[in-house]
Amino acid sequence: MWRLKNETRYAAERGWIRDSAGKEIWIVAIKSTYNILPSGMLALSPEQPPVCCGPVKDFKTGELLYETDLGPEKRYTDIILNGHVWVPETTRHSPVLAGFKAGTLLLRLAKIWPRRPLAYAENIDGFIKIPLIYQNMATGSAHKGEFYNPQGTKKPAIEFHHDDDSEIGFGPLPAHWRGRAALAGTYDAHWQATRYPLPPQDFNPLFWQIAAKPQQTTLKGGERIGLANLLSPHQSTNPVMSFSLPRQALMLTTTFSDGTTTEQRPKLHTLILEPDYPRVSLVWHSALHCHDRVNQLKSTRIWEKTRINQRDRQPSDGAFPELEQA
Repeated sequence: MWRLKNETRYAAERGWIRDSAGKEIWIVAIKSTYNILPSGMLALSPEQPPVCCGPVKDFKTGELLYETDLGPEKRYTDIILNGHVWVPETTRHSPVLAGFKAGTLLLRLAKIWPRRPLAYAENIDGFIKIPLIYQNMATGSAHKGEFYNPQGTKKPAIEFHHDDDSEIGFGPLPAHWRGRAALAGTYDAHWQATRYPLPPQDFNPLFWQIAAKPQQTTLKGGERIGLANLLSPHQSTNPVMSFSLPRQALMLTTTFSDGTTTEQRPKLHTLILEPDYPRVSLVWHSALHCHDRVNQLKSTRIWEKTRINQRDRQPSDGAFPELEQA
């Protein structure tokens, strides 16, 4: 009962959650990870990082690296960037632009000031390695004494184009920070008496989006991704790298004890860019509402249709004209 039959080469996990009405939902998450080659081609990573069953922090900085992949359905695809900016020592007196773009839908660039105070920066072989962490970004505005980014600084080394709370951050937002907590609803005596342990009536499902608002979009696979000034000089002499996301045709077949089956196509919930490795992970997610059949659900089979698409094989073109226009 409740088995997972994973016929792919990717990591996968499953679990049960309840919706706002208390009904059971069967969650399956698949995480496929690819190495980014110097040519801009992708190769399936020999070691597939596991699906996250809860929040994961960076042991060095204490900041959040990943959120659970087994949560409820999300309206948008979250794009998470974990990594560093590499700035030559010879240009440390001038700001540097760094960031990423996803197809024609989304562009995220930040101005990096190497001369400002930096947390966890390192000098390596003539380069300054600057982590893209909240401690090097602005605090954002305060509300009732609580900052949007409580780990931030008043003189950030990483500045985004607009001085707006929703702009702050490349990595995932912790659930208790203002940007997400404000969407969690009202937990008061009325909720305690009428709804507990279910979420309050004013709970906003956008709470489950873990990326800053400008990094929420809709991706399906096949989109062109560009990285700017995020690869170490040992990985590439070109500060710009681009590649195409794989077009994956994943399928889930769930079987019940009475012999009936249900087929689903998972949605791309989270895209994780990690140029330090360099690698990219795609987290696919499915939610099956089957409250009345919890004890009848036997297994879910994960399989993949064969799909050949030449656009997935394009090498890096090194194009990032937005750097010149910014």
